[in-house]
Amino acid sequence: MARIGRNSRKVNTQPQHARITAAVVTYAPEDSGYFKDRLKVIDLSLRSLVKNADLPLDLMVFDNASRSEVAEHLLALQEEGLIRYLVRSSVNVGLVGAYRFIANAAPGEIIAYANDDVFYFPGWLGPQVRVLEGLPDVGLVSGFYLRGTHPHSIELARSKGLDVRVVAAPDAWMEEFCRDADYANPEAYFKAQEWQGWTEREDYLASHGNVDAYVGGVCWQAVFRRDRLEQLLPTDNPKDHGIHSYDGYFHGEVTRRGFLRLSTKERLTRHIGNVITPEFVALAKESGIRTSIIRPGKPGRQWRTFRRLRRKIISILNS
Repeated sequence: MARIGRNSRKVNTQPQHARITAAVVTYAPEDSGYFKDRLKVIDLSLRSLVKNADLPLDLMVFDNASRSEVAEHLLALQEEGLIRYLVRSSVNVGLVGAYRFIANAAPGEIIAYANDDVFYFPGWLGPQVRVLEGLPDVGLVSGFYLRGTHPHSIELARSKGLDVRVVAAPDAWMEEFCRDADYANPEAYFKAQEWQGWTEREDYLASHGNVDAYVGGVCWQAVFRRDRLEQLLPTDNPKDHGIHSYDGYFHGEVTRRGFLRLSTKERLTRHIGNVITPEFVALAKESGIRTSIIRPGKPGRQWRTFRRLRRKIISILNS
C-alpha cells in the first residue's frame, strides 16, 4: 500500500480528561411553539453549568437532531472552548439512546447528567459529589430537592444504616419549581406523579457521618458514577410496562435495584422551563454570564395552547 510521508498528528499518548464529565442532552427541532426560545435556554444552561462549577469537568453535549441554528450555535460554543465533546445525531434517538451513548462514551468516572433547561448556581457540583461518595449505595444525587418520593425510598435508606428523620424543606422550592415547570400548584404536581408511586409528602433527611442528603431526587439533573449508570440503565422499553416516561422508569429502576436516589441539602440547580424570564436574566448577571442571546421571553399563544394540551394528556394518562 503506497503512502507519502508519515502522519505527524499520530500520537501514542492518551488525551487528558477530567474526572467528571458533565453530559447534557439538547433537543430543539423547531423555532416555534414550545421550542421558540429553546436556543436561549440551552445557551444559558450550558454557560451556567461551566461558569458555576466548583470542580474541574469536561462538558459533553449530545444533540438529538436539533434544527441547524442550534447545531451551529453548539459548534460555536465548542470553538469558544465551552464544550469539549460535541455529538450530533441526525435522528432523534430519544433519551434512551442518548443515555446509553453517554454512559458508554463519557470518559469521566463521574457523570453529571442534565436536561438542557437547567440553571446551575455557583458551587453546584462539589456538594453533589460529596454525597455521591459519602453515603453507601448511592444511585444518583440531584442538586435540587423536590418534595414527593416513593415510600420505599425511605425504607431503603434506613436499611442501609442511615439515620433518617423527618425535616421541613423550604416550601418555596416546591412553589418555585411548579411555577417554572407550569404546574398550577404543588397538588397538581403530586397528582401528576401518582402513577410512579411517589406519594410520600413529608421531607426526609438521611445522614451518615457528617454527610446529609434529602431522600429523593429529580430526573432532570443528577450526578452518577459511570459504572453504576451503565449498570442501572434499563435496556427495555418502559411502554412495555405501561409507563410513558423513560426518566420516571429509569429512576424507579434505581430504587428497585437497591440504590438510593438523593438530593443535596442546598438548592444548587433550578429548572428553567422553556422561557428566559427576567428572573433568570438577573441570575445570569449575578453569575457574571454575559451573552447577547439571552433576553427575556414570554409565553405566546402557541405555548399556552401546548400547556393546555399537555395537562389534558397527563390527565388522560393518569386516569
